[in-house]
Amino acid sequence: MFVNREKELLILENEYKKNEFRFLILYGRRRVGKTTLIKHFLKDGIYFLATVENEALLIEKFKNIVADYFNDEFLRSLPINSFEQIFQYIAKQNKKLVIVIDEFQYLAKVNPAISSIFQKIIDEYLKDKNIFLILCGSIISLMYKETLSYSSPLYGRRSANIKLSQL
Repeated sequence: MFVNREKELLILENEYKKNEFRFLILYGRRRVGKTTLIKHFLKDGIYFLATVENEALLIEKFKNIVADYFNDEFLRSLPINSFEQIFQYIAKQNKKLVIVIDEFQYLAKVNPAISSIFQKIIDEYLKDKNIFLILCGSIISLMYKETLSYSSPLYGRRSANIKLSQL
């Protein structure tokens, strides 16, 4: 059941309404409803749940989710070895799109350079597109380090952030 997240939902909806690149960080402790909020908001878009697996496997899974979304069997058959290549493909679609990476901190565990990789993806492929990128995570200290802190390559790129608390 979805209750008592009207303020956060309004932030998500207002970010989505803007016809330009938007980048939101959603973080909070485990089991407070981050994924439920995202799934309630996400009517149409790409949702990827990161896990602590081999990076090549994660890239393959993300590629297949993107291929499913765009109904592109050719993309599915391509040998892709980076998130950057997938985001290049997404940027060329010229479509208003929401992309959610849930449990982003697991990508950072698998590849410590992931924040700088996403910095490049944002700066070179997404910043001039009508794409709403949401990075979500539950290990607060790692999410802060990788996305919000001054020393993070992603610092200054977000348009909004939500720290989700318990109901």
